Amino acid sequence: MVEEKALDIFGETFVYELKEEFLNKQVNVEFCCGAHVKKAIGGRLVEAGKDFIELARTDDQAIVVVLFGDDNQKYRELDEKIIIPLDHVCSVEDPCKPCKPCKDPCHDPYAAGAEEVEEEVKE
Repeated sequence: MVEEKALDIFGETFVYELKEEFLNKQVNVEFCCGAHVKKAIGGRLVEAGKDFIELARTDDQAIVVVLFGDDNQKYRELDEKIIIPLDHVCSVEDPCKPCKPCKDPCHDPYAAGAEEVEEEVKE
């Protein structure tokens, strides 16, 4: 019983912090999907509910979702909107704003805009 109350308090605090720091801003979200981890890159946090968060595309790019698979494989897809259960969220991040040209080693090539991702997939 005490553990359930502690989790409820943590959940409410987490949602409060999400709303205060990230609502209507571009974010990266790592979340669990079965036995794998996914990362949604570049979505705008439009809703932080009691048990879910909702990401939507920004005006200029779709959300890039990367699935980290077995043997260090990466699979990627483009999405317009994602609803993620709060208990599956691992982290919510304020993304790095790359400079031009970006030589920062933390820059993730999977965070490229829709056009660049489509070109890479075609090759």
